[in-house]
Amino acid sequence: MRQSEKTLMLQNSDSGLEGSKNYSPNDIFYFVYIVFILFGVSSSLSYCMFINADTYFKHKFQNSDFIRKYFENFFTTCSCTSMFIMFFANTILVRIIKQKRRIYFAVIFFGIVFLQPAVFVYIDTEEWVD
Repeated sequence: MRQSEKTLMLQNSDSGLEGSKNYSPNDIFYFVYIVFILFGVSSSLSYCMFINADTYFKHKFQNSDFIRKYFENFFTTCSCTSMFIMFFANTILVRIIKQKRRIYFAVIFFGIVFLQPAVFVYIDTEEWVD
């Protein structure tokens, strides 16, 4: 075996298969990077919006010490639980349901989770609490 053939085999043996070439995707517009940035911003924006409205929710739940004291904990738990459920469902259903349907379902699910507390902002709920 010549030296150049040995060098070529060593370079291509990273994947564990001799003679196979290492192909990387060509992402000239940084589409994957932009998608991850947008996903990070969109998933944390709704969470930060409600956490930063701490004084509003303390006023909203002023009649209930328990809810007022633990609201942020409940909100964080609900937010993380919905993200975990969708992550787990996408992991299991990756081979059963097409990608487009999974994305639509996840967007609709997160939209419903976001709309529920957003609607309660406009509803007068002060008389609901004892």
